[in-house]
Amino acid sequence: KFEHVKWLQTELQLQKPMQNGAIDAQWFNQFPDSLQLGNLQSGFASFIKAGQEYIRFKQLNVLDKKIAALQQKKVQLQKFIEINKNQVFLKQLDNQLSKNQFIRDSQLFCKQIISLADYEKARKELLQQAMNLENLRSLEVNSRMQMQDLVQQIADLQLENIKQEQQFRNQWTEGFQNLESLIEEWYDTYVLITPIEGIVAFNKVWSQNQFVQAGNEVFTVIPLHRTQIIGRVTLPAKRSGKVKPGQAANLKFESFPYQEFGMVTACVSTVSLVPADQKYFVEINLSDTLVTNYGYILPFTQKMLGTAEIITEDMPLIIRLFNP
Repeated sequence: KFEHVKWLQTELQLQKPMQNGAIDAQWFNQFPDSLQLGNLQSGFASFIKAGQEYIRFKQLNVLDKKIAALQQKKVQLQKFIEINKNQVFLKQLDNQLSKNQFIRDSQLFCKQIISLADYEKARKELLQQAMNLENLRSLEVNSRMQMQDLVQQIADLQLENIKQEQQFRNQWTEGFQNLESLIEEWYDTYVLITPIEGIVAFNKVWSQNQFVQAGNEVFTVIPLHRTQIIGRVTLPAKRSGKVKPGQAANLKFESFPYQEFGMVTACVSTVSLVPADQKYFVEINLSDTLVTNYGYILPFTQKMLGTAEIITEDMPLIIRLFNP
């Protein structure tokens, strides 16, 4: 249906100035499934599919949710690292106290004030404190390694999110542009568009749904407003070299016998540079009013047929009689 194609083209043109790779979901969701587009249907289906996939990607927002979860985990891990750091500091103080106690116990053991068992107990306590401190330090290192892994995971997900969004955008843009191209091709193939306003006069087309073969003439447009009248002449290649722009031409129209109405004087405008089918094409400019040399004003109609006598050189009749 031409109305459906026209509506679709208008909607795409309205979106195009705002189209920067993104998609307006509200605008996109207005496209109905009932459009009858003929051979544009497959391109339209690809356009709809690309748009739906892009909108679904933005609505589900899976990667952004994963990134947000990892960001939250990163915050919690950072708090844990700070707590662990304080614990290491406190454990270092506690370890220092244990060292001081062990030094005192060592001095007492040397003076044989305390027993060997008490000395070994103090030494064991010092070793235990040192081991606990190392465990806390190891935990801090592991936590920082986990932080680096989280940062890397977040960066990878962000990059993947950008890649996927760009991919969906490219598919959407490609579907948009492809549908525009298909519509333009459809217009070139099936729609006759005139460059001027006027009245349409059909030639061999009599009814709707009549078959028209490509290349056939369907109608003629008669302009509403008078423009410059141009005559087109087919000139045989023989002796055509004498014809040049600016030369006068006498026009004789088949609808108005020149013996009764006379001839219309005009001027050669252009001559084609190369021939086609052993003929050159000449354009002749006429005035807005077709006045003959007998004083008649001929009514202008489109595609008036006739002959043109181009005067290549003015000379007396006696000279023409004696010329080869």
